[in-house]
Amino acid sequence: MDPRNTIIAFDLHGVLFRLDWREVFHILWGYPHKWRLFTCGFNIRLIWRCLHMVWHDAVDEEYYQLFRRLCPNILPVIIELTNAQKPIEPTVEILRTLKERGFLLHVISNIGPQRFAVLKNRYSLIIALFDSVQISHSDEDNTLKKPDQRFFDGYMHAHNSDHKTVIFVDDSKKNIRVANKAGFIGIHFKNPQQLASVLKQLQVL
Repeated sequence: MDPRNTIIAFDLHGVLFRLDWREVFHILWGYPHKWRLFTCGFNIRLIWRCLHMVWHDAVDEEYYQLFRRLCPNILPVIIELTNAQKPIEPTVEILRTLKERGFLLHVISNIGPQRFAVLKNRYSLIIALFDSVQISHSDEDNTLKKPDQRFFDGYMHAHNSDHKTVIFVDDSKKNIRVANKAGFIGIHFKNPQQLASVLKQLQVL
């Protein structure tokens, strides 16, 4: 594929970054108010709302809003835990190779503004590889996010007005199905080796 007419868009979590369990342990171990976590663990309303949000694929900002309402005392540690991420280095290497070959690289992620700001600060050299970013955003009544087709349509309108071919890499089959309907070439990410293989088939790598 011609880099001049092709965009390669990446999800972030599960594709370029993954949870760092060692950092999670250190955050919890060093948290001075563990009784607050224990107390919130018995908040039936909080547990029910969290289960409901998991079922409906809620994004981080929606969880932050929930904890801000029901358990504001532990919100700072919740934010810290959700930002306990580390790069998936083989995928980052693929990203660098694509950049060297002249492809436009975009982010298409359900990460919210608050969490993205932290990620950008911590891993500025990785985020700097991207030419454009589309993340979820909320108003008082709604959060626009994947797999809502309006999210993908909004991306095409805002970031692909010249109708380039867009290859989209995501670890969610549901997101890939909707992206395909919206005109993307979707790649369901399983691991960096599988991604490299598919990109070679598409004559990108």
